[in-house]
Amino acid sequence: RQGIDKAVTVALDELAAISKEVSSKEEIAQVGAISAADEEIGQFISEAMEKVGNDGVITIEESKGFKTELEVVEGMQFDRGYASPYMVT
Repeated sequence: RQGIDKAVTVALDELAAISKEVSSKEEIAQVGAISAADEEIGQFISEAMEKVGNDGVITIEESKGFKTELEVVEGMQFDRGYASPYMVT
């Protein structure tokens, strides 16, 4: 167990040493395009990040159509209903 903990610490330290902060819209688009293997998706990711900011949430859903689109939802959104209908006031 101690060996695993030490290895995790070494791995995290190495990742921190070689990591690079990504902040510009172009850099975010590059990372998104590489991750998705699609330049258009990279642009969508960059636009979504720009609109929601660092504290926003990005949700990706499968579409029934052929078009890729970006939709911004303001406020709070719940992906599940209430545990009980009595909680709704």
